[in-house]
Amino acid sequence: MFEFNYTAILTDDEASEQSANLVARTRENLQYLREQCEVNGSLIVKRWKKKSSEKRKVLLSLVDPDIYPNQWSDIRFSQEFVGLPNIKKYCQLRIPFAVPEEHRQGNVRRPYRNICLLPYINLQGLKDNPAKLLHLIYNRINYSPQQWAPFDNYLLDKQWNLGTFATVYNRSCIIMHGTDYGKLVPWNEDLAHTWDIVGFPRANLVLEAQMRLSEFLKGVVERLLDGNFESEEISGGSFDRAFAFGLKKVTGLSNCVEFASKFINQPFSAPPSFNISSLRSIAQSQKNFHADHLWLLQTDPLSMRHYAANLLNGLQRENMRRPQKMCTISIMLMRNLTSLQIWEWIEEEVHKLGEFDGQIKPGIVLHPTYAHTLARLTALLSHLIRDVAGFCLVAIQTRPGFRSEYRKEITYVSRSVEKVVHHRKDDLTTIELYEKDPLQFCLLALTDASMVSLNDTSTDALYTVSHEPVEILAILEDHLTKAREQDASRLDEVLYASFSDLSALHQILFMVRLHQPRVPTLSIEEAMKENEGKAWRYLRAGYLEQDCLGPCNVETEDERILACKSLGNFMEKFLNTEKPTGSKVNQKWLDQDKTQRAACSQFWAQIRKRYRQILELIKLGEDDISNDLKVLSADLDLKQISEVQNEHEEILKAIASVGTPTAEKNNTPKAEPIQTQWGTDAQLENRPSAFGVKVKVKTHTDNVAMEALAECTEDNEEEALPAIKVAVSKRALDTLQALYPKPSFEERTKSIDWVSFVHAMNEAGFIARQIHGSEYSFEPAPTCQWYGRGKIVFHKPHPEPKYEAWKLLGIGKRMKKWFGWDANTFELRGKREG
Repeated sequence: MFEFNYTAILTDDEASEQSANLVARTRENLQYLREQCEVNGSLIVKRWKKKSSEKRKVLLSLVDPDIYPNQWSDIRFSQEFVGLPNIKKYCQLRIPFAVPEEHRQGNVRRPYRNICLLPYINLQGLKDNPAKLLHLIYNRINYSPQQWAPFDNYLLDKQWNLGTFATVYNRSCIIMHGTDYGKLVPWNEDLAHTWDIVGFPRANLVLEAQMRLSEFLKGVVERLLDGNFESEEISGGSFDRAFAFGLKKVTGLSNCVEFASKFINQPFSAPPSFNISSLRSIAQSQKNFHADHLWLLQTDPLSMRHYAANLLNGLQRENMRRPQKMCTISIMLMRNLTSLQIWEWIEEEVHKLGEFDGQIKPGIVLHPTYAHTLARLTALLSHLIRDVAGFCLVAIQTRPGFRSEYRKEITYVSRSVEKVVHHRKDDLTTIELYEKDPLQFCLLALTDASMVSLNDTSTDALYTVSHEPVEILAILEDHLTKAREQDASRLDEVLYASFSDLSALHQILFMVRLHQPRVPTLSIEEAMKENEGKAWRYLRAGYLEQDCLGPCNVETEDERILACKSLGNFMEKFLNTEKPTGSKVNQKWLDQDKTQRAACSQFWAQIRKRYRQILELIKLGEDDISNDLKVLSADLDLKQISEVQNEHEEILKAIASVGTPTAEKNNTPKAEPIQTQWGTDAQLENRPSAFGVKVKVKTHTDNVAMEALAECTEDNEEEALPAIKVAVSKRALDTLQALYPKPSFEERTKSIDWVSFVHAMNEAGFIARQIHGSEYSFEPAPTCQWYGRGKIVFHKPHPEPKYEAWKLLGIGKRMKKWFGWDANTFELRGKREG
């Protein structure tokens, strides 16, 4: 570690006086702001919003003549650093101490103390979005400096490690919580390592940052209130009501808004904190989203077709034969189960922390079991981020929007395994892409493994360029809102979903790192020694290390090739079935639907067979295998089969009522039997299926399968939701009815734009909030009839913000699954109701 010099050494009296002065000034400024917002809140809001961007710029510059002009200051500093003579070479070679002292990143940034302490106080961001300043004021006066201290301290990590700040030294520490906040106390090793107290040099910077921010906000409010009030209508008390729910993203409808992500707008939201309920909510939402995605792929052939087509579009090699492509996208489908597994692991580890919920307080020694569990969760999250980031990097290099930027080198390890390495065609570093290609810069920066270790205090920090993931995600969000459609479309649906998952992992790790008191760090190897927990069993077995064709070194080459070909053949069969088109009230449509459903089920039977082989080969137990296969057996669920049968019977009745000829049926290819087994080929018996054909069922293995599915069916019956009727406007009704179209539905006839969808969900009582990337949560408001039943996550369509008809059908099925919606849930609101 390079040792930075302090500018002065303070006595205990001097240090105590300095910290006390900073705390007192902060409290005085915040008290002034509270009083003015209570008395003149409406006037402050009105005058700030009324100003043009240029007038806001003038006011901010008067308050702080040295205010940094641009957003994303850390990126700009990094650009300047890499642009210095020979620095790019040093960065690439990673030579310790090779950078001349005057060019080290910290020294270069030292003149910009304010922006390094408060990176969100910049001219561009505050003048262009008036809501940011108002939310900043609201959240600083409604939460104490103690509550903001963990976040304000977190923001200093990188600058501290770079030696950016000229700091003074004292051997003591400062209390960073409770009524003694800001008080100087002697050094205590145990308390210092848990961050209940912080060394004076670092803690003093936190207090300084809070004081500078409060003075800046006070200066802005003073200038806003300067002048005569008599000509303006004033109504006090609206300041709180206007900003209590967070930053809003206006959708274009005056009565409908979606709320911005708190994660990427953290300075303008309530202070982040470690909260077990919030961690559990994130993990559950992500797990449910991935489970629903797999469920739709198994039960909705239309969703399966579109997703397979998206995956197929990402295969870049023109000389790849069709069977090889079919095999590859089949294996890529299995990655969806890995994504689900990741969130199941996290949810289980968070659940272990829940046993101690409410017992953890600053200044109190943590229970050893709790501390060890939290340390293992941190190690797990860091490991998973690296795994998902690696997957995202490969996706960047192979998806259509970016693959032209790379050349590939292929090395054949064996007949079925090839090693592909991608290299950029130019020699640009990631930071150099910021101006040339901001979108690609953001995506590549998010795949940087160093993002999970920004607290690194090694000498590498002095000459390498890494970024805080929250900042990169904010840049990405900002760019996508301004980018042309051609540019934004390079971030396709598959790629965006992968990065949304990575963003969720970063958010949960961010929250864990804010835990007070802090716990010692563990390596993933140390954490895996733990015997209890699904995550540790799977990691020890090498679950994440399996290559795309199956386990390494545990099966023969021929076995691997045969398994791959089998998957590809069944995928090919499914995609070659005719897709039903036109009205559902038609015998040809019905026969085509039965055929495609049978082929889809056959493919998933092979997926189950292959997945079982993999888990058995890496020595996982039968209980784990059976539980995993439940998620891959949605097409076997008795309730699902019954629903499909009922739908087909209704269509037959409709056909009979209109006298539709059935001659086409004889020309329709016969649907092949569905294999509803989970394992290998054994003695089979016939069983009727939902599609009017005989289905092969394995007598022994399926005893376990059907028992598990029966349990699932019983659970569904116990959780049956009561029918609810909701009256909405005609516009909202048109949107919501598109989720449950009439039998005459045609795929090409209906699509819904995102604004209309958010508006309709809002009328139904659901609050929309961006959470990660393209992911938005829709949660019932307290006044909604579905309040308390959890929230559901949908991806905002990208790049064109419009849901196609097939996607709306999937949304409708998910809303039925979780909230009991159907075609009769909504009705037109009467005129007297508005």
